[in-house]
Amino acid sequence: MNETTAVSQRLRDLIDSAGYRLNDRILPERELCKRLDTTRNQLRKALADLEAQGLIWRHVGRGTFVGSRPVLNLQDVTYLRDQIK
Repeated sequence: MNETTAVSQRLRDLIDSAGYRLNDRILPERELCKRLDTTRNQLRKALADLEAQGLIWRHVGRGTFVGSRPVLNLQDVTYLRDQIK
């Protein structure tokens, strides 16, 4: 198992054990690095991995949240509806 995969698994375990719910904001990167005993670079790779899987979503300046990115406006909903017709 490579380091990014290991950090991703530890992060997934932390999210599961901490009782986060959908769209809850998780700890900031600095705190996560301390808790997971990893570097910021490895953490960011793990976060990108989990985001690609739809397990978290990130917003610059706001934080990292549990779950997939919510639909932000009605145009997005309309676009998605048109894609499944």
